[in-house]
Amino acid sequence: MKKGIFWLFIFLVIQTTIIAQVNAEWNYTFIPKVSMGLEYDSNIYWSASNKESDFNYQADIAFPFHAVSPDTDIGLNYRTSRFQYSSFPGANYGNHYITLNASHKLSQRLSLSLSDNFASMKDSDRFLRAGASETESDIIVEQVRNKSNSVTGSMSYSVSPKAFISLSATHSLFRYSLPAYYDSSGNGGTISYNYSLDAQNTVFTSISANNTNYERSDLELRQSAVYRPIGPDFYELLFNSEFDRSINKSAYIGWSHQFSSTLNTSLYIGTRRTEDVTKILALVPGGGIEVPHSLPEGSLVQAAIASSYIYAIAHTGMPIVFPGVTIEPISDDSQKSSGLIYNLTINKTFESSSLSLSFDQDTYQRSAYGGTSIRRSYSANYNHRLSDRLSAFLNGRYDQNKNESDFLQDKYDTLRVGAGTRYSITRDLSGSLSWNHTIQKRDLQGAVAGPRIERDLVALIFTYQWPLKR
Repeated sequence: MKKGIFWLFIFLVIQTTIIAQVNAEWNYTFIPKVSMGLEYDSNIYWSASNKESDFNYQADIAFPFHAVSPDTDIGLNYRTSRFQYSSFPGANYGNHYITLNASHKLSQRLSLSLSDNFASMKDSDRFLRAGASETESDIIVEQVRNKSNSVTGSMSYSVSPKAFISLSATHSLFRYSLPAYYDSSGNGGTISYNYSLDAQNTVFTSISANNTNYERSDLELRQSAVYRPIGPDFYELLFNSEFDRSINKSAYIGWSHQFSSTLNTSLYIGTRRTEDVTKILALVPGGGIEVPHSLPEGSLVQAAIASSYIYAIAHTGMPIVFPGVTIEPISDDSQKSSGLIYNLTINKTFESSSLSLSFDQDTYQRSAYGGTSIRRSYSANYNHRLSDRLSAFLNGRYDQNKNESDFLQDKYDTLRVGAGTRYSITRDLSGSLSWNHTIQKRDLQGAVAGPRIERDLVALIFTYQWPLKR
């Protein structure tokens, strides 16, 4: 798979290069980059119970290719990274990313574009902290190998010199290596309209809809009973109905304003309507009961299986497996909700620095956990140029996720802060020193105390690039 991805990328680069050389109007840029560094990781498994720290050696190679002509623009980038831990070789892993963006002007008014984003990764904390995924709800998944792909096609038409309309359609896939998580596929579409009132003001509106389908294996369903303590020695084990699909529709209207050459802002507000459909499943008894090995000797376990729940008496919080139980869907249940969506973004540039602030609320399909998350976000990014070669940055982001479509009404609060410096040693060689801190507090309904996960990353990285232009 890895070799296939690499050779596909090389083939596309060669083909695009040949086209560029045949047509004299083409210009292309190819800037391979390699980064190597040392990093301290305070929680290598992103775990609340198995918190291990270690140093890792990391390498990152990127092949960004860009070709442009008067009517066509093509961008292709393959990037791979490897993390090698010093004392915990079992934590070693690699990531792979491929992005393709192509656009073509059919006429002065009509243009088409196509983009594809593929990722094979294991550490979603790094991925989301870098702002590389806009479709996730920022609920960090435990370190598990997952693959995702998103394809978007769009069309833009200039109705007049001041107005244009655009249509887009997206298809996405998420696949996880552990059966506990949902695999999913989704389809969505958006229509938007922009109108320029004058040089400083633009109004815009958008309508979108998307549909996500979820699936998990029957084996995982039989082992997914959830404990909920009722008394000192009595637990209720609930068998969750499975998410089947999530449907989200939204519309908003917005305005952007250029106050000056150094200050601009954008604001939109609208409404959304969400529907989460779950399969109501029936449990059909069979076989005996397998109790956890950690039960104290002489513990009494009594259980009864009804259509959608299990009652058990046990001095444990360990799962109890019911072998031979079959699962049959008997009906669908639909949960509907609605609410506001909004975004306010402010960008300010100074003589030697820049500041960006963002406030946002929207809905996101949870690719790993199923259902819909309502996310409220606050973020700030500050960059400062200390000299021609030295710069510094500071950023922070806080996300509140409420899974209001979830059976257990779970909540996730995530805080990320980072700071660092970059220094240009030569024109093509640079070094960076950075620190990033992530905290996620999970308020899981039915749990005695929700887990709190923390992680610090301190990295020293050197990057070299080879600019090749035409």
